[in-house]
Amino acid sequence: MNRIDRNRNGGGVITYLKESLKPVTQTELQLKYDTLGIEVTVNSILPSRSAGKMVIIGIYSPPNADANWFPTVNQLIVELSTLGPICILGDLNADILKPYVYPGKILLQTLELAGCQVADTAPTRICSTTPTCLDIIAIPKVIECIKYKTGNLAASDHFPVEALIAVSQSDKPVPVLQRNYSKVNYHILAERMVAIQLDEKLDCPVEDLLTEWQSSVTQTLDELAPIKPLPRRRRKCSWMNDSIKALIRERDAMARKLKKSANTNSLQELKILQKRLRVIFVGRLRILEQGC
Repeated sequence: MNRIDRNRNGGGVITYLKESLKPVTQTELQLKYDTLGIEVTVNSILPSRSAGKMVIIGIYSPPNADANWFPTVNQLIVELSTLGPICILGDLNADILKPYVYPGKILLQTLELAGCQVADTAPTRICSTTPTCLDIIAIPKVIECIKYKTGNLAASDHFPVEALIAVSQSDKPVPVLQRNYSKVNYHILAERMVAIQLDEKLDCPVEDLLTEWQSSVTQTLDELAPIKPLPRRRRKCSWMNDSIKALIRERDAMARKLKKSANTNSLQELKILQKRLRVIFVGRLRILEQGC
């Protein structure tokens, strides 16, 4: 159980994860963004060894969230993108049934940045005026969604959402999130940075001024050098065969075993595996040099 409580009038966000998924709370990031006003739980799980790690974000966006809410969430997504595919669950208070109207439009942009999508946009809240889809499970595009449905439990005015996904992961290369500086006019960027003004007369901590400055810098970079999914290198190493990969996995497993319980035999076995791999790599490198 991972919970983030509000300090006022109850409420908050809570995420339950099975122990078999080996959940790890990303405490540092979670606390960082909690102080920035984002109600979020952040966990990494390991559904299977073949799938690798996956990030689970449980999040709530209040109806009166300010304009900095989505840019701040985007920063969180960028920081988490190196851990693995991202799954976003929660009530975002953004109607994706209206993809061209704020805040539904900007939510879809955030999901695109995270590399995930909502499999079905059935209404999750029925009110007196119009149905809306506010509660979502956004699943990584590289993971197969077997089943996605909106439940009928009427315990509140929001219907629950359920999703069943495959834990196996595609081997296709997925984009990496980076800022694109290829077309940046650095003279304009410098002028915009110099133009950032902070009101030092405000009676507030230095940390608040730093947060205000960072927000202005991020907004400028988002305009001039937006974060884009850039393709990973598709070319694979021609000589990295299955036997070498198995040897690498054996070496890493021995290293993990040694961390848990250090003993002379394990250390000796690890050194032997390291030496075998070193000999293989040096040999392959010499072959490549001779070929060139």
